[in-house]
Amino acid sequence: MRTLLIAFAATVTLAAHGAAPQVTPQDLLDGLKDPGKWLTYGGDYSGTRHSPLTQISPENVGQLAAQWTFQTGTLGSFQTTPLVIDGIIYATGFNNHAWAIDARTGRPIWRYRRNLPDDLHVCCGAVNRGFAALGDRLFMTTIDAHLVSIDMKTGGVLWDVELADFKVGYSATVAPLVVKDKVIVGIAGAEFGIRGFIDAYDAQTGKRAWRFYTVASPDDPIGGRSWPPGGDAWQRGGGSIWVTGTYDPQQNLVFFGTGNPGPDYYSNAREGDNLYTASLVAIDADTGQRRWHYQFTPHDVHDWDSTQVPVLADLTIGGQPRKVVMFANRNGFFYTIDRVTGKVIVARPFVETTWAKEIGPDGRPVLLPGHLPDEEGTKTCPDLGGGTNFMSPSYDPTSHLFFVTARETCATYFAFDQKFKPGEQFESGGTTRPRDQKNFGALRAIDPVTATVKWEFRYPSVSASGVLTTGSGLVFAGDGDGNIMAFDSRSGKNLWHYQLGREDAGRRKAGIARAIRRLYPRVRVRNHNGFCTRMHRSVSQSTAMDPKGHDTHDCPYCGRPLQWVAERWFGRGTFECEQCGDFPDMTPSLERAAIPAAPPGVAPAPRRRDGRPRVLLVDDSVEYRDLYALMLEQMATVITASSGEEALALAAAEPFDAIVLDVLMPGLDGWETCALLKSTPATATVPVIMLTSLDGLDVPATASRVGAVSVLIKPCAVDRLAVAIREAMAQHRALQSASSSLPDSIESEP
Repeated sequence: MRTLLIAFAATVTLAAHGAAPQVTPQDLLDGLKDPGKWLTYGGDYSGTRHSPLTQISPENVGQLAAQWTFQTGTLGSFQTTPLVIDGIIYATGFNNHAWAIDARTGRPIWRYRRNLPDDLHVCCGAVNRGFAALGDRLFMTTIDAHLVSIDMKTGGVLWDVELADFKVGYSATVAPLVVKDKVIVGIAGAEFGIRGFIDAYDAQTGKRAWRFYTVASPDDPIGGRSWPPGGDAWQRGGGSIWVTGTYDPQQNLVFFGTGNPGPDYYSNAREGDNLYTASLVAIDADTGQRRWHYQFTPHDVHDWDSTQVPVLADLTIGGQPRKVVMFANRNGFFYTIDRVTGKVIVARPFVETTWAKEIGPDGRPVLLPGHLPDEEGTKTCPDLGGGTNFMSPSYDPTSHLFFVTARETCATYFAFDQKFKPGEQFESGGTTRPRDQKNFGALRAIDPVTATVKWEFRYPSVSASGVLTTGSGLVFAGDGDGNIMAFDSRSGKNLWHYQLGREDAGRRKAGIARAIRRLYPRVRVRNHNGFCTRMHRSVSQSTAMDPKGHDTHDCPYCGRPLQWVAERWFGRGTFECEQCGDFPDMTPSLERAAIPAAPPGVAPAPRRRDGRPRVLLVDDSVEYRDLYALMLEQMATVITASSGEEALALAAAEPFDAIVLDVLMPGLDGWETCALLKSTPATATVPVIMLTSLDGLDVPATASRVGAVSVLIKPCAVDRLAVAIREAMAQHRALQSASSSLPDSIESEP
């Protein structure tokens, strides 16, 4: 799916494009006093995302209509907030693409594309969350852990500085925060065992002014005692910064939420509270010194980054004015905190939480038993995506309500010991979603004085949409099915929606369910978004895991001998290649095996007139699906699906030359889907390539049993995957040529 920008009718003040706009420090302090500009990630320093515009109102919002669409020409999701300055939209996108766009017409003014290295280490997508602006310059972080200054008029690079070494796992996706003459950014990469930090750089020269480490060293008088004494766990303790903070000019404090400790899930690797991870830190904007901190989730073992937006406001609580910071946390609790002292005023869950009963008088969560991940797995709510995530909330000072995209999800968490290797993922565990889990999302309105939910609008699936409120009493948000929506801020009534290009999911799923029940009557069709819980349990109890019996395997990519590494993934061992790294493909024999001949009486799939094969690509992850589709579009016509049920319906309706299936998918998992495809005459000969995040010798064995021609382990290099898919399609075409004795009916048509 290609990303795009859509503009709706609104009043915009346009400036001539001849002169570059100028953004002053006073403009940033004024924030949205000029409502025709959006100068920072959150609209202003408070991060409320509340526009004072009133022209679009509850009475006329139904008249909104799309005015233009800008096709970016790239794949990958948008997680950015565009800046709007003098009628020009400045937006960033996937893989550090960026654009300046005329807000009136959608015409591109300039485009920036960064040349990224091939050996990046990114856990969660090559996204970017936006620009910052000062003077005639824009500032952007990059996936290869740099900060660049870009000319606002031309898109040319003015300076480029390295934040950290990307080769050992550092990256950067955060939208910078400009305060006075400094550009403040954070680093990401906690899943690779990095030590997180927040930096400030001189806006003119790019020289670093200060650095605050989000993982305390042993000599820190407070945080140093929160890590195992005498060890080096703190040196790879995580604490990423990947969502932009806020700024209080009166106190000269910047507020940032910090990421999870590393490794993510294995408790024994880092005993203690693990400061300053999973925390809110208040830092002096001039010096980088910590003024105070509050830790939301001490010793987090569920990957609950606290990298949500800290929203600043002045509230009346108990008859007294209070300067507060409001925070809807990934751990499922909503907090209102005194931003002068860092003390919790009120905190309550805003989604289902099973790990903690409440937040105690001392500000620490009151833990419930049975939620420490282990090798057997423990079910906890919320899942690793959390009660909310990177999607920005909004606060309406008129209705005094805080609006957030909430996620109602649970997961089974696993943990195990893992040896740290620089540049490799270091999570020591993982999660699956229970098959019977009925996940859904919601837009929720919270009273920050009492932390109670006042109303909600439920979505049929989880959403990753940010929220915007307006001075006219509107709330704009989006569901998980591609609809942008408008609500009455006081009642929650849905007033308007616009489909951004994805067809109605409800009708589509219902049609798929009917088709599957007709074609496969014994298959139970599930219309929810749960992940399968089949874990392909550890086979370490089997004699097949004896390294002595498997010391002759060669890497299918470089030919070097593979080395056995025990207890690598979910308690099972795996082979490792010194040249190609972790998670090599364990099925060279399967990849080289000939595809079985078609059963008697079954004709092979017909070739297309244009000579391009058709590939069915099935993965419920948008990021992976877009990446694979981009790669395959050079060689094939790609049809995508997000579930096993949808794949079966598409495969029954039209022929394909190859099918790529992810193992973990909602409803029918990839193994079941593959087995059904291979048991159906129309698809019995089509090569199926499996993609999985689970390693071990049982994976290729399962692939062979269900009839897959090969299996690849995620994450894997794009070039490896491309080679495997090309070989599978070439084998399929060779089989078609050898087995087809009838003239091709499609090509022989006049």
